[in-house]
Amino acid sequence: MKTHAKTVRLAVADGQSLRRRVWLGVALVAALSLDNLASAAARDGLLLAAAPKVKIAQQGGQSRGDTALDQAATLVERGNAQAAISLLKKARQQAPGSVALAAGLGEVANTAGDRPTALAAYRDAVAIAAQQKDYRGTALYADLLTQAAAALPAWAEQASAKAAALRNDPRLVAERALWEQLRNQYEDAVQAGDVKAARAAAEKSLDAAEAAFGPNHPFTIASLRDAANAAFTSKDVAAAEPLLAAAQQRAIVTFGANHPETIDLLRTSGDLREQLGDLAGAQQAYDQASAAVAKGLGANSGVGLDIAVARAQLRVHAGQFGAGSKELKSACGALAATYGQLHPKTSDCNTTLGTILSQAGDLAGAEAAFSAARDIEVGLHGDSDAGAVRARADLAEIVRLAGRAEEAVRSLEALRNNSKVKDDPELSADISAYLARAYEDVGRFREALALNKAVYEFRRQVL
Repeated sequence: MKTHAKTVRLAVADGQSLRRRVWLGVALVAALSLDNLASAAARDGLLLAAAPKVKIAQQGGQSRGDTALDQAATLVERGNAQAAISLLKKARQQAPGSVALAAGLGEVANTAGDRPTALAAYRDAVAIAAQQKDYRGTALYADLLTQAAAALPAWAEQASAKAAALRNDPRLVAERALWEQLRNQYEDAVQAGDVKAARAAAEKSLDAAEAAFGPNHPFTIASLRDAANAAFTSKDVAAAEPLLAAAQQRAIVTFGANHPETIDLLRTSGDLREQLGDLAGAQQAYDQASAAVAKGLGANSGVGLDIAVARAQLRVHAGQFGAGSKELKSACGALAATYGQLHPKTSDCNTTLGTILSQAGDLAGAEAAFSAARDIEVGLHGDSDAGAVRARADLAEIVRLAGRAEEAVRSLEALRNNSKVKDDPELSADISAYLARAYEDVGRFREALALNKAVYEFRRQVL
């Protein structure tokens, strides 16, 4: 059966790529289109000035409590702007180099009528963006600054003039365009499965970022992670480890120790090490990430729960089925409480839990978990959706293992006639393999043989 266990997230290094920014407009809900490795979620009623959204999962959806910016947005929506301002001021103390936090504080304060705080925060955003050679960010924040200032102080006028100059600086435009093009090449190579080309593009983008923006710029940190991921995937651990360590240290300097970007780097380190069989190293990375989450976002934030799921899966990988399944069940419940029962993360967690419980021989627990995943997929996408079909097929396999083969046959035969299955050769092959085993259990061996031959031929052609 298929599980949604974690995989190495090669091409996901959010940094501040324009293709991954979410813009929230005052009295306007608007989300820019992101690439196929991340998803956007618009928030009502608040502009958080181009705040970069850190990826928290491989399938869409974002928790409202994942960052200080999200929490501030919720407070503003509830009419408590002063609490949002206090929260963002505290967050800025932990991550003084975050341009998103500075700009977010400026927008909240400006909306609340706290002009002195707004002007000071916008001024900081302009300074940070200029220091990072982010010419578009500098121009944006300078514009916000000048709009917020009824009577422009001298430094606001200077910022506005600087923004105008930056917009037209061909060197800065070219530097950023080159870096973005190299990142795109890296991501395209990853999508194509060309590890060698991905590594070459990542190394070139790192060289370009360090030369143009300096060692601690978010672009450079993103490229460091890309290069580390590509080296790990090439099984060049000796080259990957110093790259990832450098990315983590620079993220602490730029974002702060408990910032989502820094935490996500630790999570990536754990994923990569587990993928390579370094279970002790993975455990250490996850523990560090969990400690940082507890100090910053909170254990029940989306990031915190992702790490809880990863740690539980690591326990299972290490042969600790009892402890791992118990932790995973707890994480599934927490995900449902945070995101709601009908959410892809909750479905994925139950699917993984069902797989682990079936491996441990707890078929009753596995059936309950797969039933929950099926109900979520049907509730989210409808009964005939491919995700719902796969969830039903996984559940039928558990029913067969529990000794109810005739029931499994009826379910799987019905699924094979689904139009989504006929249009998806991979899904059709999986269901046929399940059905062949069910046929064997009820003594329909000729039909089982025919299905097994068809599945073998499909797999052979794919390979």
